[in-house]
Amino acid sequence: MMYDSGLDKQVARWGKRSKKNAVEVAIMEEKEFGRDPFKDEKNEKKVRVVKNRIKQSKNIGRNSGK
Repeated sequence: MMYDSGLDKQVARWGKRSKKNAVEVAIMEEKEFGRDPFKDEKNEKKVRVVKNRIKQSKNIGRNSGK
């Protein structure tokens, strides 16, 4: 264990919870007043999933003729 002054606590020198593997938590800022950024991100992910499924079905259809 070693002391990390930036985190102000003891951290492991190696392994899963080591200083090298420390990840900063991203803070999501509100882009527009009154809009929920988490809901917007969730909706954007749904759109990406639908697009991916459409592309996947096209690929399956294109490769099924072989």
